[in-house]
Amino acid sequence: MGRILLPVISAYLFTFILAQVFYLVLLLGAGVSVEALDQWVLAITAGVELLFFPLGIRMYRRDQKRRSPWNKKIKNQKPEFLLLFFMGMGLSQLTNIFVSLLGLAQYSKEYEELLENSISSQSIFLQIFTVCLVAPAFEELIFRGLLFQRIRDYLSPIWAIIISSVIFGIYHGNLLQAVYAFIFGMFLALAVEYTGTLRAGILMHMSGNLYSILLQNFGMDLLEIGNGIFYLEILFGLTIIVVAGCIYYRKKAKKQQIRLK
Repeated sequence: MGRILLPVISAYLFTFILAQVFYLVLLLGAGVSVEALDQWVLAITAGVELLFFPLGIRMYRRDQKRRSPWNKKIKNQKPEFLLLFFMGMGLSQLTNIFVSLLGLAQYSKEYEELLENSISSQSIFLQIFTVCLVAPAFEELIFRGLLFQRIRDYLSPIWAIIISSVIFGIYHGNLLQAVYAFIFGMFLALAVEYTGTLRAGILMHMSGNLYSILLQNFGMDLLEIGNGIFYLEILFGLTIIVVAGCIYYRKKAKKQQIRLK
């Protein structure tokens, strides 16, 4: 259990403690007010996650050297990156719709305030850099590269997918994000399992977050085009891609005799 949870605990403690140090420097050294700290959340988040990468990558490479490929049949095959990119967007949108239908926003007021004050108020370039590039790479390294594959060393793929996704959801710290991360995380783990490469999960995670950021910043413009018809067309197209992608990878897995048990 300690070996399995070590990456998550290490990442959490490292980023949390280092972030607090940066906040103290801003408060005491730079004279930034408490109210103005919200404007630094994205930059500090990107900074502490980037600083963790050398340790995380070292742990990942050490694991890979000691572990034989879990599916030799798909080793070194190049996944269909363009398909995975649009599947990530579609899965992000469909998961967001499902979570919205559950009405969980009322239980995550703190996250809504954080989204408004610390993320949406920042420049689109900082949002994309942090939320769409750094955070997905960091989280995929920890949760699919280390946690999921370490669980998979001891349990079946399906249990590794479920357990790693539950922990991924809990890591986000509020009900709204937890449910979203749990559902989206299962698809990310499936992508890694079916393609045999962590790059698949990273790409889908990046594209999913990119879609969310673009929707938050330009969603109202889409709704104004043809009374929302353009947005519905995008949603329909992404849904078709997700369904087609799932069927494709399911058939490919069956052909290669990859089974989730």
